[in-house]
Order: sequence, then C-alpha cells, then structure tokens
Amino acid sequence: MTDAVNARATQALAGRQASAGAVASLALTEARRLVLHPAYLALIGLLVLTTGIDGVNSMAPTRGSTASLLELLLVFVPLMSVFPANLVASSARRGNAEDTLDAAPLTARARTLALCLAALGPAALSAVGVVAYWWVAYRAGPLLEGALPLGAIASVPLLFVGAGALGVATAQWLRVPGAALAVVVGLVAWTASFGNAPVGAWLCPWVVAYAEAENPLAAGGSHLWHAIYLLGLGGLAAVAALVWHPGGRRSFVAAGALVAVLTAVAGWAQLP
Repeated sequence: MTDAVNARATQALAGRQASAGAVASLALTEARRLVLHPAYLALIGLLVLTTGIDGVNSMAPTRGSTASLLELLLVFVPLMSVFPANLVASSARRGNAEDTLDAAPLTARARTLALCLAALGPAALSAVGVVAYWWVAYRAGPLLEGALPLGAIASVPLLFVGAGALGVATAQWLRVPGAALAVVVGLVAWTASFGNAPVGAWLCPWVVAYAEAENPLAAGGSHLWHAIYLLGLGGLAAVAALVWHPGGRRSFVAAGALVAVLTAVAGWAQLP
C-alpha cells in the first residue's frame, strides 16, 4: 500500500516537473517572439529617430544626450509594451489557429502563464538599459545634472513585467479590435492626469522621478515601496489573465484578493 502511494506521489511530482519545464520552455520561446516583435522594434526606432542625439552632426554624442535617450526609452517604452504582448497573446486567435493549440501538451491556462512569464524577456533587456543609464549618468564622469534617481529608474523592469501581463489579460478579456489601444490610451490618460500631483504620481504605473523634478511636493516617497506597488499591479494583471480560463478559478480569485491587499498596503506605504 505504501509503495503504491509513493509511486503515485512520485509520478505526480514528475508530471508537475515536466509541466513546469514545458511552461518554462514555452515562456522562453514567447519571450523571443516578444523581444523581436515589430511593434517593439518600430516603437524604439521611432523614439530614436524623433528625439535624435545631440552632437549627431559631429558623430560624437555627449553623455547628456545619451542619458536623455536612455531615459526616453526606459520611461516611455514600458507603457506602450502592452501592444506587443497583446499581439503575441492574440496571434493564434487572429490567425484562426486556436484549434491547433488543443493538441499542445500544455493546458490553455499554462500557455497563458507562459505568455505572462515571457514579459521577463523585455524586462531583462530593460535591466541592461538601467545599468547603461547608471554608468552613463553616474559612473562615466561627474554626476550628470538632472539625472534620474537610481531608486526610480531601477523599477523600470517591473513596468515591462506588468505591461506584458496587462497585454495578455487584455487579449483574454477584451477580444475586440482596438482593445489594446484603448488600454494604452487609458494608461497614458491616467499618467497625464495624475502624474504631476504629489500623491497621484506615486499611484501611477510609471517611474515617478519626473514628477519629483517638476513638483517638489511629490518628493519624499519611497521608491522601494513603489517597486513593490508596481510588482503588485503586474501580479493583478497576471491573475486577471489566468482567471479567464474556466475551472479552478476560486484559488486564483483568492490569490488575486491577497495580491490586491498587498498592493494597497504598498501603495499607501510609498506615499510622501
């Protein structure tokens, strides 16, 4: 009897490990698709072309111009990264290929989890950008005037994670053309409306350093708690994407409630 129980437990553990490995493998594949998605490449290229770099005529960009370009990429690309995540997550549906996924070894919910985890790819690249900004603004010479606080810029990868999960959730719940655009417009409107307010800036899903520079009353908050707040928002978006699938929703709703409470606590604790 004991041997039979142990055999079943071992088989269940092996099954979970195989499933986790399949999710991780799919997440890596989707992360590659996400990073190389034309929406990302077009957005980054547009920012580079429209902003330019001071000194381009002399072919010698300055530290300040390089830091400014990095700031633009690190602060504004995350808000728009809902688009590529949404397009990748909805590609099978838009191509009328959802039926072919039924033969995949993973459940629909596991595939959604892999899509949410794929946002770690752009987040990892943004972490490289954060290190580059730290080097250009802080280490390559005297501290640049107006450099963003490292505590603020360090939270950028969390913005990519949250925006990626939000893009997946949008693909699940809002299956109509233009839904991702409406979500991005809402994020931009949220940020534009409250971004310069002392309290509202900290509750927006973005880097609050600009608000600190423009409005001294916005300074004094906690960037560490803001990072936890952003992580909570990303967690809520991921739970929203996962709970769309039928079956076993109660545990995800409970997890979402817990994440919501923790996010609210972090949101309160971060305020100046």
